[in-house]
Amino acid sequence: MPPGGETGAPKPAAASPRAAREPTGAPTLAAISLEALACSIQSQRSLVGPQGQLLPEELCCCLFQRVIELGKLNLRVLQLFEETEHAALLEAIAGLGIRRWTPPLLPTSRGGPLGYSRPPWE
Repeated sequence: MPPGGETGAPKPAAASPRAAREPTGAPTLAAISLEALACSIQSQRSLVGPQGQLLPEELCCCLFQRVIELGKLNLRVLQLFEETEHAALLEAIAGLGIRRWTPPLLPTSRGGPLGYSRPPWE
């Protein structure tokens, strides 16, 4: 028998890459609040606290990452994060390479041909 163990002893399983980041025990109040805010991000009007202060940069970055993981990032939510003007957050948004698309303006019949406001037969 080799020193330090049995020959047929199973080796411990390798830890997952997320194991170091996963908390052990009960979630904290901050984690629960962050999750609730990320789930309801589409109904938020701004990322300003109750006393008129912006959320801290670290919290905004964590929230942005969680919103992306949940798949809730859209143009309106992206504008919420851009309004914070946190440098790290703006770099993360620029790193995503999101291109803005504006829909084309379609011609309407309101102006009529050659600028007439009503048909010539009226």
